[in-house]
Amino acid sequence: MDTASLSAKQRSNIWNSLSRIQQQAIMQLTQFSLRKNVIGQSFNGHDHWRLTKVNIDYNWESRRTGQRAVLTCLCGHPLKYQFELHRLPKQDQQVLLGYACFADYAGIDRDVTRRLRDDVDAIQGEMDYTLSWYIKGRRFPEKSLGLAIDGGAIDGMSDLKQRVTLLRQADFPMNQADNQVVRSLVRAWKKQHQSQPATKRTRAKQPALSRNPEIARIRRQLKTSTRYAVATYTDTLTTLIQAIQADPELQNRRTILRRLSQFSENANRLVKTISTPDAKMLLTLKLHVLQTKQLSVEDFRKLDTWARKFAQVERATAPRRQKTRQSQTTYSGPNLKILRQGKHRFAKDEAIRYQRYIEMTGH
Repeated sequence: MDTASLSAKQRSNIWNSLSRIQQQAIMQLTQFSLRKNVIGQSFNGHDHWRLTKVNIDYNWESRRTGQRAVLTCLCGHPLKYQFELHRLPKQDQQVLLGYACFADYAGIDRDVTRRLRDDVDAIQGEMDYTLSWYIKGRRFPEKSLGLAIDGGAIDGMSDLKQRVTLLRQADFPMNQADNQVVRSLVRAWKKQHQSQPATKRTRAKQPALSRNPEIARIRRQLKTSTRYAVATYTDTLTTLIQAIQADPELQNRRTILRRLSQFSENANRLVKTISTPDAKMLLTLKLHVLQTKQLSVEDFRKLDTWARKFAQVERATAPRRQKTRQSQTTYSGPNLKILRQGKHRFAKDEAIRYQRYIEMTGH
């Protein structure tokens, strides 16, 4: 069993950076391991009990002090892990307990509770292993294993297939044990198919996302192009704006929406000033949105950082308006008549100068 240990802060930061699809995959993987190793155990105490469910507060590490807990024990204490027990044989009574109340309420031995805690901690360690390697950049090996998995290489092992399917959907890495088993099955599958005549080979069914022409076009652009048309930037920014507006947690970010709208309206200027890495970053974000149907928190942070920096560059490079200085008019000779006619409109200083001119010239 491959495990790792993350601090509460690390686990919270990683969890908040995941997309909804990835968070759901972690939840399902955790419950899969709990059903296999923990749920269904029977305990003897004051009565005979069976553990039927484990509820988990996945936002426990990020919950602030004093904030109302989602899960509580029978005694009222807030919980990260809530255990649902049913009394046997009729299962006519249900209780929701934390570790501490197993002995106090149900009379279950503390050694049994300690072993249960160790099993749950081991499952948490498996999830920490997946998250820690994901945040370091390791992903699911789609290129080397995807075709064989679609062709049925692991169909004979239902538990393994279920885990691999969840990891693949979220683009999470496999642990070492699953990786060895899957690669062994894939090698056997390839050997079997290579021994068949070429005419009998059937093309494995590809995922629906790879058949999307828009996704295929963006991938080609990322590989081959360095400069993009105005329409490309307009479509990309429009897609990102729609993704932000569709997310209830992001749709109130008016500043970035305003900036992206301005960039989209001035796409002709954007084409001339944006760098190639930034352009590829925008296309990559659009690709992620088309694949997952949403904008992850991590991608939103990248987009927000770029929008702020690019807005500063735009302000710095924008042509400045020159202020025209008003030349001071001197009144003498032919202008004197005009000066006399407009005397009632003069400012105080101009009136004094006019009076002195009259005294010196005798006009």
